[in-house]
Amino acid sequence: MMRGGAAAEGGDGDERIPVSPNGQFFNSSVLSVYILAVFDLESPVPGGEQSEEILRKEFLPVSTRFSSIMVKDAKGVKHWKPVKVNVKDHIRIPTFPPGLSPEEYEKHLQGYLSEIAIEEMSQNKPLWEVHVFKYCTPSAVNTLVFKLHHAIGDGFSLMTALFSCLRRADDPSLPLTFPSCNGSSKQHRSKIENGSIWRHLSPLWFTFQDFGWSLLKSSLLVDPKSPIRSGELGVEFKPVFISSISLSLEEIREVREELKATVNDVITGTVFYGIQLYMHHMCPGSENLRATALVLLNTRSVSKHLSLEDIRKDGAEASWGNQFGFIHVPLPACKCIKKANPIDYVLEAQELIRKKRSSLGVYLTGRFLEMLRRLRGPEAAAEHIHSTIGNTSMTISNIIGPMEKISMGGCPVKSFYFMVTHLPQSLTISMLSYMGKLRLAVGGEQGFLDSEAMTGCFEEAFAKILDAVKDAKGVKHWKPVKVNVKDHIRIPTFPPGLSPEEYEKHLQGYLSEIAIEEMSQNKPLWEVHFFKYCTPSAVNTLVFKLHHAIGDGFSLMSIVFLSANRRRPTVNDVIKRTVFYGIQLYMHRMSSGSENLRATALVLLNQFRFIHVPLPACKCIKKANPID
Repeated sequence: MMRGGAAAEGGDGDERIPVSPNGQFFNSSVLSVYILAVFDLESPVPGGEQSEEILRKEFLPVSTRFSSIMVKDAKGVKHWKPVKVNVKDHIRIPTFPPGLSPEEYEKHLQGYLSEIAIEEMSQNKPLWEVHVFKYCTPSAVNTLVFKLHHAIGDGFSLMTALFSCLRRADDPSLPLTFPSCNGSSKQHRSKIENGSIWRHLSPLWFTFQDFGWSLLKSSLLVDPKSPIRSGELGVEFKPVFISSISLSLEEIREVREELKATVNDVITGTVFYGIQLYMHHMCPGSENLRATALVLLNTRSVSKHLSLEDIRKDGAEASWGNQFGFIHVPLPACKCIKKANPIDYVLEAQELIRKKRSSLGVYLTGRFLEMLRRLRGPEAAAEHIHSTIGNTSMTISNIIGPMEKISMGGCPVKSFYFMVTHLPQSLTISMLSYMGKLRLAVGGEQGFLDSEAMTGCFEEAFAKILDAVKDAKGVKHWKPVKVNVKDHIRIPTFPPGLSPEEYEKHLQGYLSEIAIEEMSQNKPLWEVHFFKYCTPSAVNTLVFKLHHAIGDGFSLMSIVFLSANRRRPTVNDVIKRTVFYGIQLYMHRMSSGSENLRATALVLLNQFRFIHVPLPACKCIKKANPID
């Protein structure tokens, strides 16, 4: 077995690989960007040498960059220099007080993620770390975190590297499968675009518009301060929170099919709508402020997820490294968020993305950065990227994940997500699909953004989009609404001073009336009726009227029983009921049937007080429930 100090890959030779331009930009004096990949595991992480061996055999061979450091030559040009890797130097296992609850450990995990997200890596060893959180949280038995420097590669390369270390949980010998990347809708093109003249002119116009807008946003046009943008200098060095939600891919596809859109259109529309809901929630009226999202795009010419072997091939279109571009996407304007049609956000996102993809703005921006690097050096290009990111309100990126359940080092993975950190923005959003779910993660400036409110707004946004689509199709579904409890309570009035028998007649008539009365479909289908008059059988009568559409008798009565909130018996209750039951058993044994006779107990209390307590009547002691 190889020890930690052994050469895992490469040596101290002179063979060096040039660092790509984007790699140099992301590891400069003004930018140092990282990617966190967080895996929620269903079993404990193997300890000690077993974990180290897995990293040596599975992770390090993936790319020479994992066993290289970035150095400058005599001309100031950066290269990857192979070095000996001591795997132990890259594994960190935080310790916290033992015996805490999963919820408390979740708080410690969030604090730890915030800490490592802004922590700089040492440049004297390969730019990656593995963090093992060996405590149970509500979502995982253990949590494994890979921290990878963006200079090594973009999200596509790095996640492909991690996927190569994963195995299918059901059958490790089978390859992982991924959804198709080609989700474009063929029906979204307008009649005008299909005209031959516009088909040739529109890309030129969109290219001119996008490239010019990108230059202006990088230099002159700055998004105003808003509930999602603090505008503080050095925001990338401030503590962050990372939270996430899960959305159903089946429901996303349902929206996609109905609107003739793509999955990306639906997701982007959900993010736009959720952001405006959040801005309105935090500061009504702020949703009208200008906000721009920087959407990261994979510039590789691929229509499906490729294996590690595919991207290693010489001349492969999906080669390793940082091959991505970014486009500026303005959030749709909204005059009144309360009256907005949720579907419009998806349709507008679809139109925006269509225009952006048909332009060459991303390509020209890349050529401009390369020209800037050649003329003024990589630091000047990095400063340009820094201002481009800092002048916008947020960054959005997404990656396609496996369709099957996966395992890492024998540990089944319940869920996972990634987050880009150390960006000069208050808000970063990432999305990753896995096992029929889309994990939407939010990285935000701690103390400025409200994590619970933001994730709640994204959930509300998608729920409203889905409801609007179902409404348009005429499909019945349950739509959450605000409930005014007073609207569901009815208290009938009758003449005072009547006898219990007369009130009993009024009660029967009232029950007959509400039994055939139709409920309003504009509010939840339940009512509570309080009959506040004494009848021969009750002091007051409480009536729950519940629509059968909500559930069957078993479900509905279970809800009523739960809402009754039966009082928990005390020790005295248990003792007294034991005595009563024992007395009736004795009476039955001595004289069968005598347990039905009236019997009263005199219970002595403190200060020599006493109360009369009648023993419960019992028709058949053999069938009696002792608990009663």
